[in-house]
Amino acid sequence: FFEFFEYFVGVLFALEVILKIGVLLQEFFFDPWNLFDALIVAFWVVDRFLTVLIPDAAGEQQVVLRMARLARLARLLRLVRTIQGFDALYIMTTAMKGSFTVLWWSFVLLMIVQTLIAFLLSEILEPFFQNEDILEADKHAVYQYFGNSVRALFTTFELTLANWPTAARVLQEHVSEYYVMFAVAYKLVIGFAAIGVING
Repeated sequence: FFEFFEYFVGVLFALEVILKIGVLLQEFFFDPWNLFDALIVAFWVVDRFLTVLIPDAAGEQQVVLRMARLARLARLLRLVRTIQGFDALYIMTTAMKGSFTVLWWSFVLLMIVQTLIAFLLSEILEPFFQNEDILEADKHAVYQYFGNSVRALFTTFELTLANWPTAARVLQEHVSEYYVMFAVAYKLVIGFAAIGVING
């Protein structure tokens, strides 16, 4: 079925290019999109010929065959022209493109802040893990969230964007109740205020 569908689509593309050339004549070659369509059809034809002539290709021939097949993925770029025909979708994609710079700097700011807080928590909790009087179960519970810099960094993302009470209660129940103030302050300043400004 898929082989038949591939031939069907390929023949349709080829007929489209041939009809355009017959109607537009020389003007066909002045439109980049027309040349792009012709290139896609050419790659498809080459792929079909190579598949028939070299069914069990090896070495460099196999590489050429694979490149011809990968080039067929360029058909997806034809959707760009269709997207431009839908006003709402075009506006949305343009807005996303325009907001990329803001999104990037927002990510950098959050990454810096959360990394600093993660390193700070790792240093502050170090004596807690070294204290032999504390139960191993408590240490293990805290270690899952703040055992090293990587775990602490992931937890700060969770405090900012996800189910923050779970990580906050681990500090409250196993380390100190004073961490409640840290968790609430962090969520209000970073989780609500900063994210709210970024969201606009």
